[in-house]
Amino acid sequence: MFSAPFLKNTKSTDDEAVIEGENLIPGTIANFAVDSFKSRNRTRIYGRDDARMLIVATSGTGDREIEINNSNASTNAEADALAEAYKQDLGNLPPIGSCEAFGIETIKPGYLMVVTAPILANVHAYYRVVEITHIISKTGPGWRTRISVEDEERTIGTTIRDRIEKEKDTVQIINPNDMEFSYNFDFNSDTSIQHNGIISEGRLRMGTSSQVTMTTTARQADADITSIEMRAVGNDLGGIKFYASVNGGATWEQVQLDTATVLNHTGRKVAMKAIMTSDSNHPSPDLDSIGIYYKIQR
Repeated sequence: MFSAPFLKNTKSTDDEAVIEGENLIPGTIANFAVDSFKSRNRTRIYGRDDARMLIVATSGTGDREIEINNSNASTNAEADALAEAYKQDLGNLPPIGSCEAFGIETIKPGYLMVVTAPILANVHAYYRVVEITHIISKTGPGWRTRISVEDEERTIGTTIRDRIEKEKDTVQIINPNDMEFSYNFDFNSDTSIQHNGIISEGRLRMGTSSQVTMTTTARQADADITSIEMRAVGNDLGGIKFYASVNGGATWEQVQLDTATVLNHTGRKVAMKAIMTSDSNHPSPDLDSIGIYYKIQR
């Protein structure tokens, strides 16, 4: 048996073919359809920002989800783009199939060959051979060849897809509340936030103020937000109160970190607020990164 990925520009052959009514063994042609086992209609990307806080992005709907850990996705925009790209890639996998024919001598994995069974399976096209198995039996049709084919060239991209499928279960991802999206700030700049503190070395600090309030702009969701979870990385977090809004900041509700929360108001515009207070118990609170994670109505 041969089974391997093949790159572009491998050979095609007109010397060998599987043809209904000639060498195709009746009853053996099967599964000439999209590989639904590997096909996915929903992709979730897990990235990391500069403070190593989790970034989450999801694209698509449905119950055939794949989770992909990609630490190169360090911003929401990068994670969103990857989620959409993987959804398109994994949702449009090639048709595959298998059949048996009376002994085919010269075909090899990687070759393009014609398979035609217009009556039995409405199939007539060039397919790329993925696996071949030669079977010699003392009974039945004698020497026959079992062939697995696909309607796409095996490329680096499809090999990566297979590797993701094998490795996805070995990646440890901390998302206990199964959140679908995140909105992250790592304070490398003050873009999209308002505050009365200072940003220094990628942190929001108190400066000379005894109390600092930070609010973010709102991020638009595709549907009503059903639950949220806030996370933060920083120092002296006990001196910081955290608030969430899903109506663009018109309503704020205080929340506990790392806890899934169903807010008392509804909306599609998620935003965060933090109030940092310096006192004897918490002299120097600061923030390295802050994120809000959320699910939407399906």
